[in-house]
Amino acid sequence: MILYPPQEGAEKGSRDHRNPIACIIQTIMANSRVENKGRVWNMPEVLLVALRSLFAFTSLFILILFLRNKHLSQFTFIDYVVGITIGSIAASLSVELENRTVSVFAGLMVWGLLPQLLGWYYLKYQGIRRALDSGPTIVIKRGKILEENLQKEFLNLEDLQMHLRIQGIFNLNEVEFAVMEKNGQLSVLRKRDKQPLTLSDLGVKPLKQGAPLVLISDGKLLRRTLATSPYTEEWLLRELEKRGIRDISQVVLAQVDTSGLLYVDLREDQGVEVPPISRQEEILANLEKGAALLETFALETKNPAARDLFRTHREKLTAIRQRLQPYLRG
Repeated sequence: MILYPPQEGAEKGSRDHRNPIACIIQTIMANSRVENKGRVWNMPEVLLVALRSLFAFTSLFILILFLRNKHLSQFTFIDYVVGITIGSIAASLSVELENRTVSVFAGLMVWGLLPQLLGWYYLKYQGIRRALDSGPTIVIKRGKILEENLQKEFLNLEDLQMHLRIQGIFNLNEVEFAVMEKNGQLSVLRKRDKQPLTLSDLGVKPLKQGAPLVLISDGKLLRRTLATSPYTEEWLLRELEKRGIRDISQVVLAQVDTSGLLYVDLREDQGVEVPPISRQEEILANLEKGAALLETFALETKNPAARDLFRTHREKLTAIRQRLQPYLRG
């Protein structure tokens, strides 16, 4: 910032009692030049562009915080147009010094808030949704391709086959219904005899499945997680030793699932090879996993009789493992 001397004709004893920060703000708004009581505040162009860019970035960042939180795959054409226009206005606010900052900022706010207002009306009123959005389109119905709906979506047969291949379907005889969604993704319902077999089809009740427990992360043992699980530190160290791992710092990640299966990932630069587990070691590991699962069931159930039954059989499995251990490791 450069402070020039008073111009000719100004009174010699005049003083500018204004705050310098206020002068800077007014200088940005007035495009580099403010005159007050004969004194002229003139800012270098580079500094002015930098300050206007900082102001534009801050305004754009605050505006984005109030915009709708959407993934890029959910953006519509109007969302892209609004985003490009707001970016152009922000760039104009930064470098086009002939435009007044207040005017450009007003345009930025209008383009940022109007989509929000339109989105609010879009959610509140069904008529606006029908006018602005055609909704999903059925392209295959009862195994028959609807060519007229394909044309509405500007799709040809090659595009339809490409979408089906992405879904893992290479034969149109497998498709009962196919719907083109608003985001451009194809939803497919296979025919009844082409759907994959599930446990319910076999009459098998699946075991309760939960999130796996992370026991080691980045070479550090998570003792708090281990304390709330049915597993012990001794069990974890034995499992690692079976894989030839004697130092926990070699482990990047170790997690165990609800079935007791332990997953271990090592650091690549350690050069540690995980040896194959023998059949005898696998039997011992399965017995220990079974005991751990019974303890998990005992902790989860609210039936006292079932809890006692689970723990009784857990103790039996533990005793069997201890009796077999000398022979299987001998």
